[in-house]
Amino acid sequence: MVAPVKIFLTSTGAANWTVPADWNDLNNSIEVIAGGGSGCAAGGGNYGGSGSGGAYSKITNLALTKGALIPVNIGAGGARAISTGGNILGNPGGDTWFGNASYGGANVAAKGGLGGLTGPISNTMGNILGGQASAGIGSIKYSGGGVPNAVISGVVTGAGGAAGPNGNGQDGVSTGGTAYSGRAGGAGDNGLGGAGGAGGSSFTSGNGADGTEFDATHGAGGGGGANCPNWLNVCTAGDGGKYGGGGGGGTNGGGYTNTSGKGGDGLIVITYTPIPVSQSSMFLAM
Repeated sequence: MVAPVKIFLTSTGAANWTVPADWNDLNNSIEVIAGGGSGCAAGGGNYGGSGSGGAYSKITNLALTKGALIPVNIGAGGARAISTGGNILGNPGGDTWFGNASYGGANVAAKGGLGGLTGPISNTMGNILGGQASAGIGSIKYSGGGVPNAVISGVVTGAGGAAGPNGNGQDGVSTGGTAYSGRAGGAGDNGLGGAGGAGGSSFTSGNGADGTEFDATHGAGGGGGANCPNWLNVCTAGDGGKYGGGGGGGTNGGGYTNTSGKGGDGLIVITYTPIPVSQSSMFLAM
């Protein structure tokens, strides 16, 4: 029995992928995870909200010409924000797609997570959605984890986890703990991906864990933990896990360096059961 081949594409940006000579049109799948958004770095009386997780999409049995160059794009995770007193908003994660030079014409595509926003400490700021399945392209689609009640008085919600083959990314945690502290990130892939990073109320919070659903080093990442150190310390929030986890938001008082978590980069997973080249050539000759 022929073992399936699994290929991971991880370099962000646009590129071309060459269809292998043993490609099997009747037994393949292509899965994509978009980049996660980074958190906001805020100060001077405001909170920094966390970023949300990237979405996931999948198609199966795509017919491709052997040796053809297929355009792909892997979305980069949102770059971390750095502040020394002002409010620097988070950056969105990039979209990931396969099969065309642009998103709209792709065979399969997923939307990136959103960057973290900022809000005053005395008010509640609304939900930040993850990358949405409804905007994706594919036969199976899931949404990235969001950031519910992104800023509540005394609380910064953790980042959303990435969506994956088992479901939506989990939302960042917004409840529990103590006032003036950050909460944990959400897990990736409906809880089967990387765990969310721990929230913090001191110098640092935890990074989202990397996912391992596809193999030991590839999967849907957890969201980074948020950080709110009672205004009086340097603050570093947690990064999103590989692949597609959102970055945590960070908050501090004026004059202290405040660094949000960066979003996890996107991923393309190509799986197929190869047809031996000699057998494929025989079929072509018949």
